[in-house]
Amino acid sequence: MKQNYKFRPLRFALAVCLAVFITASGTIFAFGEENIQPDLASASEYASREDFTYTVENGAVTITGYTNAEGHVSIPSEIDEMPVTAIGKDAFFSNTDITEVTLPDTIETIKSGAFYGCENLKEINIPQSVTVIENNAFTDCKSLEEITIPKGVLKIEPWTFSGCTNLTVINIPESVTEIGYAAFENTAYFNNRDNWDNHMLYLGNHLIAVDKDIEQAILRDETKSITNSVFAECKNLTEIEVTPNIEIIGICTFDGCTNLEEIIISEGIKTIDKSAFQCCENLTNVTIPETVTSIEFNAFQGCTNLSIIYIPENVTYIDETAFDNCPNLTIYGVKGSYAERYAKENNIKFIGESIITLGDYSDDNVLSIEDATLLQRKLTKKEAYDTLSIANYDFNGDGEFNVIDVTAIQLAVAK
Repeated sequence: MKQNYKFRPLRFALAVCLAVFITASGTIFAFGEENIQPDLASASEYASREDFTYTVENGAVTITGYTNAEGHVSIPSEIDEMPVTAIGKDAFFSNTDITEVTLPDTIETIKSGAFYGCENLKEINIPQSVTVIENNAFTDCKSLEEITIPKGVLKIEPWTFSGCTNLTVINIPESVTEIGYAAFENTAYFNNRDNWDNHMLYLGNHLIAVDKDIEQAILRDETKSITNSVFAECKNLTEIEVTPNIEIIGICTFDGCTNLEEIIISEGIKTIDKSAFQCCENLTNVTIPETVTSIEFNAFQGCTNLSIIYIPENVTYIDETAFDNCPNLTIYGVKGSYAERYAKENNIKFIGESIITLGDYSDDNVLSIEDATLLQRKLTKKEAYDTLSIANYDFNGDGEFNVIDVTAIQLAVAK
């Protein structure tokens, strides 16, 4: 059961003959000196608490508001012998009085918009007990200069620190696996071009922003995540390799990259999320690595020139909209796999791996689009090749087998 409370000033409580006090258990007391709760008996302790409104749910307190004009705010660890575990939604919204906030180590969650628009907030400690910081929690805290994210936080939500125009120092622990869209947009860190490299901005090992006119993206090997929508509408982007430490190609990551012709997805990716490659109109072929298990809603929707995609047997879920408006698509995969069943259910042509002619890399001097598909798959998996194998695969005769050979085969077949 959820209950709402408000700490009222002590002088008001003593000025009235009879006030009503409702405990967390629902008991109603006449608020005289003899009925003050034990943990409120100390005037100093009571003063540190009288300025907050709060709710109680399942024996835990959430701070919902602040009624004082003091700049230094110290959140109590307990109220009525119940732990304070959360700063509620919009609790300090647009409070321009506060300059410093001290949170107790009982806090677990900082909810959406909790400190939104606190323009004069310069310092806040976020204790290690915090595991969730929701979206817009610190948006437009323009005086905030440094922040340290606790080790228990796994995800930084969208717009969490956006508009913190003086935020220069951002400490991110290894525990963070994902940074949401625009989480640090228009911060001092974001706006300092010295922090950018090759048109890309990293925070730790997380790629959080790119210039919209980027043409080629070479990600760091240690890249851990790509922020959702980070390459969306990068219409000049033609080529990118998604490195192996990334587990998810997130929502709308490459949405609207209309000139993207080549994407190499390395082993390690587990999920291709919603609209990840939506409307990549020039994308012609894709090899899904063995580690992928799901392809989500609209993942390749509107890829009108996508003609070849290899889907391994480890993929066990493909949303029915994943390949909407891909009129020329053929799915390659293993006979009897989920990919074959999906293709049949959605009237998409399917070619089983066992009937694919391997072409010139098996030294039979026959070139086909199937050759390019299988060779790209091998290239993506970064398998080792001996000298004889390289001779079979090396289409342009430069002594190496790489993406240039796969492209050359595709062009030769097209002729």
